[in-house]
Amino acid sequence: DNVYKATFGFFHPYKKTKRVMIYHHGYASDYDTQKAHFKTLLRAGFAVIAHNLTGYGDSAPFQSWSEAKRPLRAFFEPVVASINYAMDKFGYEDINMMGLSAGGWMTAVAAAMDKRIKRSYPVAGVLPIYLRREKETASPQYYEPMLKAAGYLDMFILGSWGEGRKQLQIFNRYDRCCFANSRGKLYEAAVAEAVGKLGSGAFGVMIDESHARHKLSALGMKAILADVNK
Repeated sequence: DNVYKATFGFFHPYKKTKRVMIYHHGYASDYDTQKAHFKTLLRAGFAVIAHNLTGYGDSAPFQSWSEAKRPLRAFFEPVVASINYAMDKFGYEDINMMGLSAGGWMTAVAAAMDKRIKRSYPVAGVLPIYLRREKETASPQYYEPMLKAAGYLDMFILGSWGEGRKQLQIFNRYDRCCFANSRGKLYEAAVAEAVGKLGSGAFGVMIDESHARHKLSALGMKAILADVNK
């Protein structure tokens, strides 16, 4: 594979705990737009690891999709590397992840791949292929070898299964961009049942009706903090 450079921000709370919240941003801007949410997490005792999507902030654009043998490495290896760094360098133990828009997709897939991610919170960014609409078709999310290995419903189960693990997906019902309405509720019960049959873990879907923007709202942030502290 070609050399790819990515960077991430690492913010520590004044009073150190063993808890980390990884945040992954999506398209159109970088994670600097989420400073208010980062402050909320830091006050709650979480270290924050902040990632941008490829091509945003200081992360290089990914330009060799057709040439790379493993193109998704440029998307997910920085997340794995940041978890390794947090655990090995600073001794963090409780690893959680959230993401907005394409960062929500990153969160769902990363949680399916890496069981060290205990609680995961995809926000307005991922649905099974059969439920998607026109603006919900970013090409990395349709990477054929990945989908042959596991469909998105399978990934939701994998990201939720395990002792102390849970995935809570948040959708903005009136989102003017994408991933609007309550489509996540169509598969919530089936995924939760499948996770239950595996013995441990949990899955849920929240519909945020407090606004009409493509964002993580104050209500969504409150729900995440309430859930991760259960």
